[in-house]
Amino acid sequence: SIARVDEAPEGSVVVPVYRAVAHLRRCIESLCAQVCEATFEVIVVVSGDEGDDLSYADHLPDDQRLIVIVHPPRLSAAEGRNLGVSRSRGTTLVFTDADVVAQEGWLTSLVVASAGQRCVAGAVVNGTPRSWAGTTEYLVEFLDLHPGRPPETVWHGATCNLAVPRALWEAYGPFVDASPSIKEVGSADTTFTLQAAADGLLDFCPA
Repeated sequence: SIARVDEAPEGSVVVPVYRAVAHLRRCIESLCAQVCEATFEVIVVVSGDEGDDLSYADHLPDDQRLIVIVHPPRLSAAEGRNLGVSRSRGTTLVFTDADVVAQEGWLTSLVVASAGQRCVAGAVVNGTPRSWAGTTEYLVEFLDLHPGRPPETVWHGATCNLAVPRALWEAYGPFVDASPSIKEVGSADTTFTLQAAADGLLDFCPA
């Protein structure tokens, strides 16, 4: 782990990681490159099964805002996010995934839209437009969060692009897998954001 600075940051970006050696560095570089008036830390939770080589966690960018947690055995994505939040200090929690590349201005857009008061689901675009399999997966999982969708029609958010004020995390969290025995289950973010939406506290940020 990189030593953290003394002053608590305003935001904490949490990234759960499992077998992401091929693309993790690009993800973390895109996060550390964010220019944001709010101070922030990036918490990376790397887990793996017995026999997995987790040494790639030692070769991430050298940045004082980066905190790396290595956790064998494997955690589900929800468990990884919960662990990251438990080590975080920011008043706004921001979640993304290890196979995501954040565009310039991403973090500022989420933090401004949240204003420390509301959960904000960010847009998701297809990162594999030339892959039939990748495009199909995108259409099944993330079409609801296409940036062209009218903001008022969005009813849930995904943890690949989500901001949550800590007060609302304490009200609705932690993330809970539908079945703790199945690591691939991805409904924890839907359950979480449905609660926020029901209380009128979920917005969509197409930017």
